[in-house]
Amino acid sequence: MKEYCAIGESLRVFRNRKNLTQTQMASEIGINQHTLAGYESGAREPNLATLCRLAAYFDVSADELLGISDMKNIDLNTPPGRFAFLRKRKKEDQSKTAKAVGVSRNSISYYERGMRVPGADVIRKYAVYFGVSADWILCLTDELKEREATPL
Repeated sequence: MKEYCAIGESLRVFRNRKNLTQTQMASEIGINQHTLAGYESGAREPNLATLCRLAAYFDVSADELLGISDMKNIDLNTPPGRFAFLRKRKKEDQSKTAKAVGVSRNSISYYERGMRVPGADVIRKYAVYFGVSADWILCLTDELKEREATPL
């Protein structure tokens, strides 16, 4: 089984922040659109030269593209930051978390970027799945009381 690599998800997020299609971005960085689609889906991984070009293009570190340093950049004083922290701490991709809590991968991305607020049922599912309180997720308390996570 292939180990999870965060670069596909990172590329998709950074590309969407620039409001670019895969075709537009691929053209701007000098790669084929199908190659970029493969990176984003996890079917392919960029070589070192391409990784450096991508980091320069988005003005981020290679660590950020690879999902190594993004835990340092999470704002735990906001619910979106806490949604991202819980998932990344568990080393899950957005698709796995989405399946576990019964929403789309896009919804998870929106929650983590603060573009959408989940309903009470989704917050409850997050709390149960990750073994934390809804109060902590919603920033109503700073005390992270962990309990046994429960499969949904």
